[in-house]
Amino acid sequence: VTGGGGSVTGATPRTDQNGVATVGSWILGPVPGTNTVAATIPGVSAVVFSATGASNEIRWINASGGSWGTPANWDKNRVPVADDTVVIDLAGSYVVSVTSNAVAGNLRMGGGGSTPTLRIANANLTVADGLANAGAIILTNQGVNEGSSLTVTAGILLNTGTITTQNGSGGIGGRTITATID
Repeated sequence: VTGGGGSVTGATPRTDQNGVATVGSWILGPVPGTNTVAATIPGVSAVVFSATGASNEIRWINASGGSWGTPANWDKNRVPVADDTVVIDLAGSYVVSVTSNAVAGNLRMGGGGSTPTLRIANANLTVADGLANAGAIILTNQGVNEGSSLTVTAGILLNTGTITTQNGSGGIGGRTITATID
């Protein structure tokens, strides 16, 4: 590995009968951008391979608020997936509604002129590795025997904003937070 960090595993120090050398895998470095690896043998110019590591960060872009499940509300024009770092810090006050089950790898909300509200209604939001809330989170139910949950499976839920549970129009239904809270 000649640039960007990362590592190569399973490199064959010699070529096979067809003159091909192989590697098991090339793991790119932790920072998005160009990564390079060079193949060298004595007396021959190095062959350099490059790959661009992309960020798995996805940002909310709708200042009017809207549905988590609408791709156009996100900068990558898609809904967040389980390994995404989700950032909801667009300036202003707005509501991001989670009305069907959703996932995130990590979630950061609010701060620096941003006061978003994440409203989870009759749905489950599962965050794999930590949630930092500097906005507002509301868990509510809208029907009988319908509930909402927020689960942070690893890492912590760091709350410098507010977290509220509300009994919606249905009157019956759980609102559950499962996390290590700091």
